[in-house]
Amino acid sequence: MLCGRPHWGARRIKMIKEEDFKLEYEIKEKDKDVIFLPYLEDCNFKNEKKISYYDSTLNLMKLFKQQNISSSLGIGTINDCVFADNHSADWFCPTLFISTVLISQNPQLISILLSIIANYVYDLFKGKNKDPNVKFSVVLEKKDGTKKIRYEGPVSGVKEIEKIVNGK
Repeated sequence: MLCGRPHWGARRIKMIKEEDFKLEYEIKEKDKDVIFLPYLEDCNFKNEKKISYYDSTLNLMKLFKQQNISSSLGIGTINDCVFADNHSADWFCPTLFISTVLISQNPQLISILLSIIANYVYDLFKGKNKDPNVKFSVVLEKKDGTKKIRYEGPVSGVKEIEKIVNGK
């Protein structure tokens, strides 16, 4: 008897939320397929102002490049930034900024990106967790405004973001 307590086999709750979003800064290279947005734009690191990205940003940039997907940091250069390691059982993905114009030119882009991310996370957690929990956001620049889609849940469910992006 479980007595109302969660157990290891309990199903995790997925959360997908779409909301209006306003960028607080100008993105430097909008011609890229994917732009990584920082999670902190103004952090103090060794008495210097730095821009902070999740540590997985550089790995994802390399993986995207291997698949001929161009990417860049939304603001700053690698030298201007710190890449923070998150010590958590969950995996935090950097926020991805994507223009719907680029998606219309390459309809498979979202599917490819989500597959790369899912494979990366599965490999990262291999032997530790079959279906790790992930948290990330996709920001879409549309004609009628910018939307942010937030996802929290098992990595096996990230494909659901594709349905929202494609309006299905």
